[in-house]
Amino acid sequence: MIYSLGFGAGWGLLAYGLGAKALGDSAWAGVLLGPLIGVAVGSMTQRLFERVQGNRRGLVALGSIYLGAILFGTAVGFHDFVTRGDAHMAQPARIVEAIISVLWATTMTGFVLLLWPLAYLSHWILERQLDH
Repeated sequence: MIYSLGFGAGWGLLAYGLGAKALGDSAWAGVLLGPLIGVAVGSMTQRLFERVQGNRRGLVALGSIYLGAILFGTAVGFHDFVTRGDAHMAQPARIVEAIISVLWATTMTGFVLLLWPLAYLSHWILERQLDH
């Protein structure tokens, strides 16, 4: 779990670096929750990564990117939901908008092509660390 916390913190900072300009101050919510997001993603995907072989591992790593993006977007959207109270948008829609924005940016900017091998490497390191 300690490794997932560390990876989550690193992934949160990476997400901030890639998306802070678009997300603004709300991106810090995702960074602060990054360690917990790392634990959540690790607990939901690591065992599957270790059970499968070949290309399926790559698919698990890809899925973990999008799961992390959804959780990061949820944190950003929840921050907006709590801190911004204008009448132009229904408050729960802020969460959905942030999730869609993070997913869209992850995919359409091509960042997923950079993140995918990093996610695979993260899973691989976790597997090696947990074996010892």
